[in-house]
Formats: sequence, C-alpha cells, structure tokens
Amino acid sequence: MNKMTQTAAFKAKLATMTDDQKNQLLHFLPESESIKVREMAQFDMGLINSMPIFAYLGKIHPSWFESLFNNYSKQDKLIIISAFTQRRETLADSCHLPHDFVPLSNMAKQFVLTNLYKSMLANNQNSLPFPFLSVEPFFNLLTLPYEKVSTLIDLMGMHDLAPEMKTLIRSQQVRSILEAFHPKVVTYLKQIATHDKDVSFGKLGISSWNGNVENLKELVHKRGLNRIARVVSENTKSYQNHLMYLLSKQEALILKSFFSKKKNEEVVNSLKQQLNEAIDFLLENFQD
Repeated sequence: MNKMTQTAAFKAKLATMTDDQKNQLLHFLPESESIKVREMAQFDMGLINSMPIFAYLGKIHPSWFESLFNNYSKQDKLIIISAFTQRRETLADSCHLPHDFVPLSNMAKQFVLTNLYKSMLANNQNSLPFPFLSVEPFFNLLTLPYEKVSTLIDLMGMHDLAPEMKTLIRSQQVRSILEAFHPKVVTYLKQIATHDKDVSFGKLGISSWNGNVENLKELVHKRGLNRIARVVSENTKSYQNHLMYLLSKQEALILKSFFSKKKNEEVVNSLKQQLNEAIDFLLENFQD
C-alpha cells in the first residue's frame, strides 16, 4: 500500500470516529503528528467549547486580548468581554470600558468565546487547542491563575537573591530588601538560604542597590522567568505558547528569550527540583 492509499484509508477511518475518539487519539500522538491529523481530519473547532476552555480563557492575561479588540467598536468589545465569567472587570478596565456588562445566554457566550479563541490560535498555527494538549511535565502550571504564576516566578527568583543576601552587612539594607516582597515569599527565601549550593546565573548586584523597590522586584522576577524558561525549554511548542498566554506580553517575551535548545543536564535537573519545590510551597501557602 503506497503513502497516498494509506492516507486515504486513514481519512476514511477518521470519518467514522466520534469527536471524543479523535480527541483521545491526539493524546497519544507527538505534537508534529497531532497537527497533521487535525488538518487531515478537519477537526471541528467546536471541540474547544468544553468547560476547560472557558476556564482557560479566563486565565489568559488581558494584554493578549488588546490587539484582538482593536478592530471592534466599544459596544462589540463590551459584548465580547461580557461572555467571560472570570476577570471581565479587569478586561473592561484594560479597554477603558464601564462595567455595564451585557446579559448573554450560555449559547451566546460559547459562540463568542469560541471565535475569540480561534482568533488567538490563528496567530500560533502550530499550537494545539488547550483541550488537545497532552499531559507533560509541569502541565499543572497551565491551570494556575496569573496571580499564582506570577508569585511562582518570584519564588524561583529567590534562588538568585538568596546567595547575595548572605553577603550583605548593613541591617537596614537587608530589612529594606525583605520588605519589598510578600512575607510568605520572604519565608521561602529564608528556607532556601540554608541550601549549600545553588545554580548560579551571575550576581544581581544588590550590594550596590539604590533602594528602588520596583527595580529590585523587576530584576528578581526576570531571574525567575529565566529559571522557569530553562526547565520548560524541553516541553512542546504548544505548551510553551499556552504558558506564555498566562503571562503579560512583556513577561512572555522575556520568558521566550530564555528558551534554549542547549542544555546542561545537571543544571536543568537542579532547576526542575527547584520548580517542584516552589510549586509545592506555592500550593501550600498561597491557597486564596
């Protein structure tokens, strides 16, 4: 049987499968093959109407919707935002719109959000829709709201801050740095300060810190993004894109800049352990 005949036979088989069966099939295929099968089967994008998509769309950072909303009138923007069940107030504020949300039926919400998600996917044609993603390392990050992902990034950044805190001799400077972060993040900082050895990516230079709290927090946050990026560089492109959607566009660009195909196995394994520990700490201490 030649390749053309095999393809025709496979298409015929796909035509007899239910949407659930197709979805299950995708979970067992590598990403490159999943994309081919989706194209071959002409998967109905209605499959993305499942509840996980509604929950996931509510977690996408508002900055990603701004460019999508540019071509809509204020009233149309308000209708689209009204379809959200999570963070619609934040979306309205980002578009400078009042909170005069429009009552929509479940069917209307489904229609609006499905088409909005299709528009997002059109910008990343190599990404699988969220329900089609297979479970891979650190998949649970994609289920977290932005606030927790942002805190997790700060926790990872503490691994860069901890070694330098030991070198500070002025108590006022130490106190000022600790006061810049959430008390529970400081607890994590003190916890990892007892580690004998940590992966280093160069000094932060806090011994010469000028007291600007926002600059310090931004620098630590960037270091946290660096550590997470080096871990998820091994994940699929679809996973990476969906993780970036949870972050602001600015954070996503920084994360993407740290993705690397070159890896030191020992360093990556150490970072994976750090990320697992940080996730455990996050889930245990930031439950609200």
